[in-house]
Amino acid sequence: DPAEADAHWVALCNVEEPPPEPWVPMRPFSERVVGRPSRCTLPFLGTVRSFCHVPENVDFRLPLEGERADEHPKGFFTLYEEHLMRARLWFPIPSVIVEFLNRLEVSISQISPRGIKHLVGLLVLGYERGIELTAEYLEAFLTLSRVGTDRLYGFRPRTFMEVLKGFPQGDRGWKSYFFYVRLDQASVAVECLPSFRRLWGVGGNVLNDHSLFSYHPFFFTLYLNYVYFVVHNPIPPF
Repeated sequence: DPAEADAHWVALCNVEEPPPEPWVPMRPFSERVVGRPSRCTLPFLGTVRSFCHVPENVDFRLPLEGERADEHPKGFFTLYEEHLMRARLWFPIPSVIVEFLNRLEVSISQISPRGIKHLVGLLVLGYERGIELTAEYLEAFLTLSRVGTDRLYGFRPRTFMEVLKGFPQGDRGWKSYFFYVRLDQASVAVECLPSFRRLWGVGGNVLNDHSLFSYHPFFFTLYLNYVYFVVHNPIPPF
């Protein structure tokens, strides 16, 4: 019984049921235009910028005819509207996310919004507890999982390491709403600019579940303190 399971979870964790996902602006319907690879529009990208508090020096660009999500123009990388609106990714993209994805040999544009939400959720949970997570921590919590057949990926928690709950089960339609972001110190942590991965790859270099506890005892703390977690603010507290 799902209701009984949720009640047990709340009782076990001694936390209240999380509120519904916060409101976000509705995207106006836009017909797919022949020759235009993305359904993003400049007016709604302006809404995304305003709602998500994107700094003015972060440069967005719409894809032109013949361009694709996996073949971005020189000096840019691909993101999706849902990375910002639903997953609450912020700029500059934190170095820990860049390092983690480099270890997995994938680009951020290959990660689903739900996957980005996992990363953001863990980082914000760490901030709230006064802990700065590293790429090793993220590796020990999450494992890469394939989304469809288009070299796209998400994440799932490793065995006994689920510390976030309440995410939607899937994402719909997000692949049609991609845009480009200029790669510079405004969009990516400056120390990661030389290593930032823009090219799409095939995920690899993941840990197995038996190597989890070779790291810091903080893993045990997070494991024993299960929480419901929903990110409420476009920009997390620092």
